Amino acid sequence: MDCQRKNQINSNEYLSNSMESIWIDIQQKTFTNWVNEQLRPTGLYVQNLQYDFANGLKLITLVECLQNRTLKKVRKPLNQHQSIENVQIALNAIASDHIRLVNIGSTDIVSGNLKLILGLLWQLITRYQLGKATTPPKKLILSWLESALPDLKITNFTKDWNNGIALAALLDFCKPGIFSDWRKLDPKNSLENCHKAMNIAKAEFNIPMIITAEDLRNPNLDEKSSLTYLSYFMKENGPGYNLIMNWTRQTLPNVDVTNLTTDWNSGILFCQLLNELGANIGNVSNLNSDKKYWENNWSLAFEGGRQLGIEPPNQLKAKHFSDPNIEYISVMAYLTKLIHISRKRDLLRIIGVNLNNVFVQKEAIFNIEILADNIELECVRSEVHSPSNKLVTSEITVNKYGGSGKFTPLEAGLHELKIFYKENLATKPLKIKVHPDLTNVIFSGIEPCSVGSLVEVVINSNGAGSSDVKVVAVSSTKRELNCELIEKDNSIIANFIPDEIGEWRIAITYSGEHINGSPFPCLVYDSNQVLINYNDQANLNENIFFTVDTRKAGWGKLNIKVFHSANQQQPISIEIDERGNGIYNVLFKPDFIGKYFVHIMFNQQDIPNSPFEINVKSSINDLNDRMQRAVIDEISTVSMINNNNQNGNKQQQLDRKPIEVVESQEIFGTHVGKIAQLEINNLGDSNMLSYFVKDPIQQELPATLKQMSPGGSYKLEFKPIMVGSHTVFLDLDDQPIKGSPFIWNVYDCDQVKVFFTNNANIMVGHDVHFEIDTSNAGLGNLEVLVDNGTVPCTLKPLNKTRYLAMFKRKSTNSVIDVRFNGESIPQSPFHLESVINGAKHQHNGGDDNDEEKPSGTFHIESIENFKVNTSTSFTISVKNMTINIEDLSVSILDTAISSVINYRIVEEPDSVYRVVFNATIVGTYQFKIFYKDAMIHTFTAKAYDISKITISEIPKKIILGQKCNIQVDASNAGEGQLEIAVNDGEVPNHVQVLGNGKCLISFKPELLIQHVVDIKFNNENIIGCPFVCQVDEFPDLKFDLSRIELVQVGFPVRFTIESSHILEKSFSIIVSSPTNKPLPVNISHGPVVFCEFIPNEVGPYAINFEYCSKLVFDQPYIIKSFDPTKVIVSAPANGCVGKSIQFIVDAIYAGE
Repeated sequence: MDCQRKNQINSNEYLSNSMESIWIDIQQKTFTNWVNEQLRPTGLYVQNLQYDFANGLKLITLVECLQNRTLKKVRKPLNQHQSIENVQIALNAIASDHIRLVNIGSTDIVSGNLKLILGLLWQLITRYQLGKATTPPKKLILSWLESALPDLKITNFTKDWNNGIALAALLDFCKPGIFSDWRKLDPKNSLENCHKAMNIAKAEFNIPMIITAEDLRNPNLDEKSSLTYLSYFMKENGPGYNLIMNWTRQTLPNVDVTNLTTDWNSGILFCQLLNELGANIGNVSNLNSDKKYWENNWSLAFEGGRQLGIEPPNQLKAKHFSDPNIEYISVMAYLTKLIHISRKRDLLRIIGVNLNNVFVQKEAIFNIEILADNIELECVRSEVHSPSNKLVTSEITVNKYGGSGKFTPLEAGLHELKIFYKENLATKPLKIKVHPDLTNVIFSGIEPCSVGSLVEVVINSNGAGSSDVKVVAVSSTKRELNCELIEKDNSIIANFIPDEIGEWRIAITYSGEHINGSPFPCLVYDSNQVLINYNDQANLNENIFFTVDTRKAGWGKLNIKVFHSANQQQPISIEIDERGNGIYNVLFKPDFIGKYFVHIMFNQQDIPNSPFEINVKSSINDLNDRMQRAVIDEISTVSMINNNNQNGNKQQQLDRKPIEVVESQEIFGTHVGKIAQLEINNLGDSNMLSYFVKDPIQQELPATLKQMSPGGSYKLEFKPIMVGSHTVFLDLDDQPIKGSPFIWNVYDCDQVKVFFTNNANIMVGHDVHFEIDTSNAGLGNLEVLVDNGTVPCTLKPLNKTRYLAMFKRKSTNSVIDVRFNGESIPQSPFHLESVINGAKHQHNGGDDNDEEKPSGTFHIESIENFKVNTSTSFTISVKNMTINIEDLSVSILDTAISSVINYRIVEEPDSVYRVVFNATIVGTYQFKIFYKDAMIHTFTAKAYDISKITISEIPKKIILGQKCNIQVDASNAGEGQLEIAVNDGEVPNHVQVLGNGKCLISFKPELLIQHVVDIKFNNENIIGCPFVCQVDEFPDLKFDLSRIELVQVGFPVRFTIESSHILEKSFSIIVSSPTNKPLPVNISHGPVVFCEFIPNEVGPYAINFEYCSKLVFDQPYIIKSFDPTKVIVSAPANGCVGKSIQFIVDAIYAGE
């Protein structure tokens, strides 16, 4: 019995040790892959965590990548002491970033203590993958996953993920529709499920496969490995993070949301979201943003959330969300619950047709999109409520495909459109602004106008003089402007220039009485205030969504057109949803790669920076993923012929199954100039098939359909003559087959360029560097094989199409084979000793042994930008060789006018050569450096001219609490970075881009201190900077104008002003005559200011007081003048004693 028990104990111990060995092996592989993902930009990699960190160099590089800084190190450690020193440098840098290191020292890593090394890497993963956090990472990530996948009840990071279903559901949450059938997956097919989900995660979101599908489905899955992989979904800029940011911005388009931490501390944003989703929180605008009210705001948000059936994650309290140090994943988890509510709540969607331009007595129209299945159409109804809470008659018509509705408002103001299903809201209410009726305006010349434009109001006077007519324009903020009157052709023309947006009222009075219909509305807009929120990068065949916000621009008609760069005459089809409050949601789906231009006009005026450019791409991964998802229907199947296959490999048949694609396999790839072939099987009647092919600029290419066999196999052939993505359209009986249109990648390996520096004689054991440019070659896979692949070569991307190749020379006769899409490029393979400068190995007396020569390299300190009319230079350093200065030459070319710039080369100590030049024209310059007529380097740089920057006049004195505006014009200065700081950045400033290199800087002084405005261009102060502005308050003015309310023309009008301020140059008085002409004013400064002006015409005079060019009072003071000489008396020539004499006194032109 004891023996049997002992054997059972030994068996359990063996099983436990075996399971531990499995998860440690999984963790080691996962952490190795994670480290290599971080090291990828450097070209380094690790293979064995236990030994590869032993000398500290790769550990330091890992820390440098994570912390984005450079650390000192012993570059070539020769002994254990130097290795320990390197490791300690890395550990110190880690500890300095507030990462607690427990029971691990430098000797542990040098000696290869795997358990402690894995523990250290886990600390780095949690800190740099998920950010600083006081909550354990497991609890944080689980809280978000519980919110994202409420149907799956996720409780762990091991068995819940083995069958791949949870991962598929997570993908579908991050991008609805990408894995919509995840509920139908068979848990028994765990490996297939994991493979499919991980491939989609890589293709759609570029999530690296740091763990294998086999390990993910392993019952002994390591928890930390699973956590590390899943953390990519919720890290900053990961798919989960981006989903929440985009959803929030679409739900609250008028709010600038930049993060998931400090933007949310006040609780106001969350309350706004709850209000949008139907919670009854009240007027959110009344919430106080002061820090002491934050917890109260969050308590209110918690109550609103409970109305919708959600609770805060992890039982967090209001004080946690009010803490600026809250983990962003906690906020993500709470917001994710709101996303589920928004997705479940909407049974339909309202799409506005003309809802941003609704007027009283004009029909408002909207469409309806049905989002839910099995909806009872007769239970859908609409309600429209007016500002006075009256029910407005509305009509709605729906069917299973959607519907439409309309209503006619009877009053101006904010209306609310509600769609009900049975007794509940089917979607959130839509608020629609209704403008007043303009059809009652009975005079000409008052169309909607722009801020700053001259408005003419033409009035038919019917013989009445202008002295009896008065026209006053009243802004939406109740500010009045007296209009200048001009008599012309029996009409009176009133002019004014509106200076703010909104609805102005034009009051026209005749002899003090309003004419019929006065005051009249005038809508004023500003197209410069139209904002667009868009992403300038997009993928082919994915919906592109952007928002246009006109709320700050006033009323107006928006015109949006989208063109492809290949056809800028014919706009493409777009969907516009007018939300009723000045917001336009725009959607379109690109059919071709290339540039799309979005032209936006507001009231027939281009908005700033229009047209906007969106670049649509189709990467190799996109093509692979597209073909992985393409399923050919029962009638047709499509297979690809590898037309580059010179070995006669059999064609791949895709027979009524989803197309399976290996990630590294070419998809429909053809070299330019070669015949491209697409095989179509089981077609039957070829007359039912229509086809055509378009090249990258949308020109149709000739294509031929050939029958291959009587069984219905056909071959479609075409010959591409241009690099880029071609589109193949296949329609069967006027319906596209599944997967059509197909994208065909055309490349040209002849356009791959290789640039070798002068390192042909690099010694064996040293690094060789050269650059490869594929910018004109199209999409493809770049490979470099050194010595038939026996020597590792690293490719480091310098940009999207240029790469730096590096390898360590192992032989005296290195051979380099550069391949593009599996084909060797022209001149490949390259022999290292002959590619640079025609260098050859020298032989001694026919001896076959190569003689090693000293290696030589060039290092060019290139420049990115430089000033014109200034001596500029860069250096060329030569290492391990001696050259003659005459062998060096440089070409400097102005690319705009193809003008060559003179230069001189100055030799300096230590084999350094300085190239000195002086350019005089702003623009882009190309630099080429030659040694013995062979180019060794090239680069471009931008020239700028800081003297071409102009700024508007800077006020020496500004007013406390009043906005100060400064306009900067850098349109002629060239490319560069403009930096603005007020009081070293302590005073916030706002920069509005006006387009064409111009911008408007504004700031508001809040303290009575000197403000210093510093404007730099390319880190250099522009001429005259920094500017100093003194801040002052509006003066307290004491004066009495009651005694001069009525004055006589031609006689001086005098009054005095007292103030505690010293009123001198900063103070001015502006007097405007009845015809809106300025009058000279004499001002005598002193303890008491004496003012005098002489009225010269009859009528009202407006007196405004300005201090530092700002109006002290919103309304002018009005005094009136009269002229007794304008009184006309007419009497009869004769009279009789005792008889009444009648005469006429006409004072119509004499004033009051």
